Amino acid sequence: MVLLDGMVACMADSVLVNDLSGVELANIRIMTGLTAAWFVALGASLGSFLNVVVYRLPLGKSLWRSPSACPHCGTRIRSGDNIPVMGWIKLLGKCRSCQWPIPIRYPLVELVVGLQFFVVLFATVISGGRSLPNRPPDHYAGVVWTVWYAKYPDLLQIFGFHCLGLYLLLAICLMGWDGRRIPQKFVSFCLATMGLYAFIFPAVYPQANLILTFSGFSWDDRFWALGAALGGWFVGGALGAIQVSGRISQTIPCLHAGWIFAMGLAGAIFGWKAAIALSIVLIPCWLLLALWSQLVHANKIHWIWLTLPAFSTLLAINWKLIDHWISMLVAGHLWWVLLSVLLISGMIARIPVPSRIQQSVTNEPPPVDTSVSTPAEPQTPPLE
Repeated sequence: MVLLDGMVACMADSVLVNDLSGVELANIRIMTGLTAAWFVALGASLGSFLNVVVYRLPLGKSLWRSPSACPHCGTRIRSGDNIPVMGWIKLLGKCRSCQWPIPIRYPLVELVVGLQFFVVLFATVISGGRSLPNRPPDHYAGVVWTVWYAKYPDLLQIFGFHCLGLYLLLAICLMGWDGRRIPQKFVSFCLATMGLYAFIFPAVYPQANLILTFSGFSWDDRFWALGAALGGWFVGGALGAIQVSGRISQTIPCLHAGWIFAMGLAGAIFGWKAAIALSIVLIPCWLLLALWSQLVHANKIHWIWLTLPAFSTLLAINWKLIDHWISMLVAGHLWWVLLSVLLISGMIARIPVPSRIQQSVTNEPPPVDTSVSTPAEPQTPPLE
């Protein structure tokens, strides 16, 4: 697995590891641990702000003007209580003043973003790019060469692109999981941000794009990368539009146009071939969640929102393998695979939802969405 290869590479740190003393090896291991801890802390801090984005943007609230305060008693959150994950543990999940419970979802989101930064760092950067398609792994790997010395700056550019994309994707999916409408301005911001990043750093798409590459014609690297981002957004959005069309989207409120934006963003992060791979994986998940909803007599379809960022993170770790698999299908002229994905997605989208699920949707809306409408909903404070 690429993640394990990255960990082995960071422990060795170079082909000259046999020439290092025990003290030097220990220093490298300490540097690796501290570097990983720093990126996890950075991700957790951004995850804390992500909670604010998910809560406030759909309600039209400002992300910066309102101070960090408990919405139940109005007491301002102390800076020491605002530390990601640790602040929630310190307060035992309750407000310091009124003892109102703080949902465990908030520290979980912070932890998830921190872990995303961790696994992408090892799989993409510290491994020397072993998870990247159409790019040979670097001879020198490990935290010293790839992070501190930055011998291969394109690895850090790809790392930032993937972390940013997964961060925005998680924000959209959490809004959709809550049953809220994703603001159009936020969708435009995501598209503009990813497109601008790809235009400035075209190395974020190392894989060959069969749609944008023609014999005898060469694109400028920056415009090619921008076109790859837009192409991935279009293919992913088209697949998402097919998946949410039909009776399911009409019966279950949480399946709305936001899914189209989420699939489009996933395609913009990893390319159009990744959007196809995600659609193939999500189809059985769709069926299993529908079956689960029948068994527990409740609406669990909205959990599909959480599977998309989860599988996207796994794709970032094994990008080379997935890209090679889809490329083999396309190069072998097996276009019927793509056609099958489209047809099966359309068929699933038109499956009638059982009456039990309809009743659960009508009488039991998503818990987070219901709590948001009450004034007592604990609010994750923005970073100070």
